[in-house]
Amino acid sequence: MVKLIAKQHLLPSVRWVLEQADRVGNFTEIDLLCKDYSKIASVGEQLPTFVKLRGGLEECFGDELESDLVILDEGGSLHLELPVEYARRSAGIEQTTYGLRNHWKYPVVLVCRSAAKLYFESQIIARGIIRKLESIDLLEGKTFGIIGLGALGSSIARLLMAKGISTVGTDIRSIPPDLSSISLSLPDLIKKSNVILGCTGVNVLDGVDVCGLNGTKLFASCSSSDIEFRVLLGYLPVSQKFESVKGTVGKMNCVVLNGGFPINFDRVREWELFEEIILTRRLVLQGLLQAKSLIRTRPAAVMLDPAIQQQIVLEWLEQVPDRSMLRVPEILNEDFYRKHSEGEIQMNEKPLYTLHNTTPGALNQMRMHKAPYHTDVMGLPILVLPGVWSPAYDWSSLFYVENMPDVRGLDFLEIGCGTGVISVFAGRAGANRIVAVDVNPEAVRNARRNFDRFGTKMADAFLSDGFSNVKGKFDLITWNAPYHGCRPADMLERGCADECYRDIRSFFQQVRTYLNPGGKVVFGFSESGDLPLVESLIADNGFRIRRKLSDWREDYNCMLFELVEANQISK
Repeated sequence: MVKLIAKQHLLPSVRWVLEQADRVGNFTEIDLLCKDYSKIASVGEQLPTFVKLRGGLEECFGDELESDLVILDEGGSLHLELPVEYARRSAGIEQTTYGLRNHWKYPVVLVCRSAAKLYFESQIIARGIIRKLESIDLLEGKTFGIIGLGALGSSIARLLMAKGISTVGTDIRSIPPDLSSISLSLPDLIKKSNVILGCTGVNVLDGVDVCGLNGTKLFASCSSSDIEFRVLLGYLPVSQKFESVKGTVGKMNCVVLNGGFPINFDRVREWELFEEIILTRRLVLQGLLQAKSLIRTRPAAVMLDPAIQQQIVLEWLEQVPDRSMLRVPEILNEDFYRKHSEGEIQMNEKPLYTLHNTTPGALNQMRMHKAPYHTDVMGLPILVLPGVWSPAYDWSSLFYVENMPDVRGLDFLEIGCGTGVISVFAGRAGANRIVAVDVNPEAVRNARRNFDRFGTKMADAFLSDGFSNVKGKFDLITWNAPYHGCRPADMLERGCADECYRDIRSFFQQVRTYLNPGGKVVFGFSESGDLPLVESLIADNGFRIRRKLSDWREDYNCMLFELVEANQISK
């Protein structure tokens, strides 16, 4: 049993994370502590029943909490406050750099220091802030001063300048080269600007003689609670929390928007588009799944899996509505994410993915064969060539054949065909046309020989890495997929291992392109693999599960999913 305790902004996209965490993370309970300054009441009213709103961390623990824990924190307070007696059976995720002040009591996945989040999230937040400023007519005829030209501040500055809006900036650290022309000292920035944006996460006016300022100024925080302009708030009358504060400080007429809290958290709507902020939410969701695998391992700061970061960003870049103002590195390979993310790549005691304990023995038996041999599958002597994944030592093909849906008259495509045994039985069951592909040349040769051996008509087998060489559309597409997420040692192991599930991710991204209207996908997997990831990929790529079978034999599990497009009417 694993319980999720999350401290989050109560926003529509966060509700999506919690819904997905319940669906693919198999958490027994989900407790949510929300931040008042960003709470959208209507989202709270629409939370699923399995999410329990809590007023504090102490409410999350009953008299006897027996569950393991995953702690999803934003700011580090939960990590700091978690009673030490729970630390041994906990793992966590940290979303914000501010939370890095902690000394970790358990393994924590640093989503906050993942390259994907560091490089892209600030650009997403900047877009939301510009939308908010536009909604209150603050852009026209103003000079903007940006205090803090880090990732967020520089992103806001670039968007303002692209709109032709007068912009200046300052930072106690280095200034990005493309913004050096707008750099001023802090006093000069305040004098020149009408609207001043704080993008540092600290009390930016600490040490500034605010009573010596004059003119009319509007101040707005873009990050980190109400810290940015606390000096001003000490001089101004605060009538109601979160409301904009107006007044005179010395000779300056000033307004502090949103009570000093970040202006993009106005408790009315989420100013970042869902299609944009979904990048961060998917990173968090994968962080949850990774953290869950680290429970009861040694305390450490752990890197969010670079391969998963790469995949999430590639998918996001294809779907994000407007790429015109996005700054995207020229090279976005796995090494980029590994180099620019922080944390240990994996825990030595418990790798993220390993071979199931029954698999090395099966591989050793397959490698012993140096000549072709036969194995019986439901009465058929299936030919197996050396170097091809063998149904003699893996009963998943038998399970597949036993539970194959009706294929009569259907155009049938099998990915990763191996010996071709599943396609052979599809032909015997009345499939109209059969295409079988594999990345292993020996498997292609093996499938062709079995087609000839059993007189499988209208059948072809050829080399293809997934869909790379596939043409046309099909009524039924099937793949008895490798369920281990570790790196395959050779071509034979590609029959059982798919590093970080890259091929499975690619399969679900592409499969609808090759599916006829009303068609279905039959996908083989195992409870011993990353089942939450697979179920997430099914839903995220527009499918629903029409039938799910699961069975244990010979000390390991096989599953079969029958999938249809989510908008397909049930029959």
